[in-house]
Amino acid sequence: MLRRAFVRSTTSLAALVMLAGCLGANEGVRPATQRGSVLTGFAPTSDVVVNGQSYLAGAPRRVSVVGFVVAFQTDLSASASASRLGSSGVVRASVRANLSGVDEARMQQITDAAWSDFQERMRSAGIELVEPPANVSGQPSPVRGSGLIVFAPTGRSVVSTDTGLPGISGFSGFDTNSPIRVISTLPRNDGVTAVVVRHYVDFANAEASGGMFAGRASAEFTPALSVRAGSGLSNIATPRGVACVGYCPNNVGSITLGQAVFSMDRYGDPVRDTSAGAVATGVLSALSGASVGRYEVRADPAEYARISTSLLRDAQGKVVGALLGAMGAAPGS
Repeated sequence: MLRRAFVRSTTSLAALVMLAGCLGANEGVRPATQRGSVLTGFAPTSDVVVNGQSYLAGAPRRVSVVGFVVAFQTDLSASASASRLGSSGVVRASVRANLSGVDEARMQQITDAAWSDFQERMRSAGIELVEPPANVSGQPSPVRGSGLIVFAPTGRSVVSTDTGLPGISGFSGFDTNSPIRVISTLPRNDGVTAVVVRHYVDFANAEASGGMFAGRASAEFTPALSVRAGSGLSNIATPRGVACVGYCPNNVGSITLGQAVFSMDRYGDPVRDTSAGAVATGVLSALSGASVGRYEVRADPAEYARISTSLLRDAQGKVVGALLGAMGAAPGS
């Protein structure tokens, strides 16, 4: 049986520092379950979330993929604090981890495989893929940011409307070639459906707990791969949607994962950072009532690629299937 690794960093008022690592066949942090609002009783969100479905029905089956990116998580952190009734002390716990062993060439291969899978799914369903304008604004691939490295398929630029990605602005200004402008003008001028695809691949799951009067703070993580909730078709523009005038909620729609697609298969091992700097930080943190754990997840690159590719395939099966269902059957079928 595969064994899963998880590392926990906890702090209590009785013992300011307690760091423990253990292995267990059935232990580990899963991706957090995404839940709805108070209006839905905070019930778990569906596996796939479709916005703007009324504008997708009957949309042109000529589709232009304006942007396609895969963002790989390379750093992770989780933290929490707690206090106890009658005590003025506050304790904190945090855990930080970074990914190693997976080079850019491997991430590019994973991205190219996801792009090929996406195209095959669309074409096999009778969708005609139309090249986007060559001058759409983008950045050379890859793009690095805080805890992320973002890739486009080989030969394409990093083009996205997701302001959570490094270097992506939500303001188009007067740039007629910005992705936001292109998504709106393509359906109007060329009669196509324009989409932007973005996926996040996380190398670990983390959770933290604490709070006022909790008396104990904990932060933990598990090296486990997942395609993050919210990945998928972040923008879908149709001729009918962009032509809407007045109150038009979700006229540019989206189809994204409501829950993460994940695997608990082991692909690497967490190793405690014992460098002089990390040890010094730990000591100083302990003196202030904090517990800090720093780790490196050393990946087997072949296993990382195998699992990531499989998860992206599963994720795209969900969102592309939902897109095809929302568009409806092809004429004459």
